Amino acid sequence: MEGYVTVGRGMLSLGTLAVLLAGCGQTIPTTCPSPAASTIAVFPASSPTPTAMATASPTASPTATAQPLSAQEIVRGNPARAQVALTFDIGLDPDVALQVLEELRKEGVWATFFVAGNWLEKRPEVLQQIAADGHELGNHSYSHRDFTQLTDEQIVEELGRTETLVKRLTGRSTKPYFRPPFGARDGRTLEVAAKAGYRSVYWTLDSGDWLAGATADKVAKRVLDNVGNGYIVVLHASSRPTAQALPRLLAGLKAKGFKVVTVSQVLAP
Repeated sequence: MEGYVTVGRGMLSLGTLAVLLAGCGQTIPTTCPSPAASTIAVFPASSPTPTAMATASPTASPTATAQPLSAQEIVRGNPARAQVALTFDIGLDPDVALQVLEELRKEGVWATFFVAGNWLEKRPEVLQQIAADGHELGNHSYSHRDFTQLTDEQIVEELGRTETLVKRLTGRSTKPYFRPPFGARDGRTLEVAAKAGYRSVYWTLDSGDWLAGATADKVAKRVLDNVGNGYIVVLHASSRPTAQALPRLLAGLKAKGFKVVTVSQVLAP
């Protein structure tokens, strides 16, 4: 079938792409099955595939990154269903990540965590808690370096080292999803990742939890004011504003009629 690549309510011009400049975070509940890669649906792209390298300039616009860079990239799920995928990039502060997991557990929801290998080596118990709680796992590289500045071999090594660690510590795989560090990617990096068995998961909505001056109220409001069907929201499990915003955010999404799901689930037809 034709892939489901998606577009959100705001699009970048083909020459501009936004980047997330922040660390990452973690935790949650138990019986969420991880749909197989075969369940991925990619909505047909409505505009030509850009080939220019992504820039590294951040944006404060919540939905300015909704144009997929290539057919190998996912930026939104099924727009016909009232579901939202909360995704957490994880690195940095493990204690905040544990708070995030606790809030998710309280509400009985599952999310997708993109983990960096050098971080999980230092705090393997947090990764194991994420897995034990039933969250979906994705690859966020090993050393959190800009993929557009790496060779093909280095990209493969970054993904492979983290995959090996995750398998050893949890018995699970990070495939088929990865999120490039800083959101920096280009056609070459996506092609290399695809050959290694990965598909880039960008985002439809940027929570802004990495911005200077971010607060729990600002993060919750930014997401709740801009969210839509099939949206993939990027957050950071090491962000204190995000950990503090989660109760309000989860309650607000429920009140709006949205179900919080994993990336695999938001892509299902």
